[in-house]
Amino acid sequence: MKCPKFEGKENEDYDVWYDDVKAFFELNTFSEASEVKIINANLGGEARKFMHGVDVSQYDTVRKLNILLRDAFSDRVDWYNVLTNWKQMPDEKIKT
Repeated sequence: MKCPKFEGKENEDYDVWYDDVKAFFELNTFSEASEVKIINANLGGEARKFMHGVDVSQYDTVRKLNILLRDAFSDRVDWYNVLTNWKQMPDEKIKT
């Protein structure tokens, strides 16, 4: 099994692609650093262009890389993240 490629096209589903990548890593034994390199090597098109402007420190783990790419290419909403980061503003009342 090969690691799937992701181009960042409109007709591609990022979340399905990432699930396939996780399945690929479960079948193989790689270090965290190698997994990051493998994911980067399998990005093309718009996804590769997007990564050119990103500092390496922002994606030095698979988790960080997934969050970065998911935010850019996924239509799925991470409700846990949205709700845990939702804060009452100083001028808002509880009833509002």
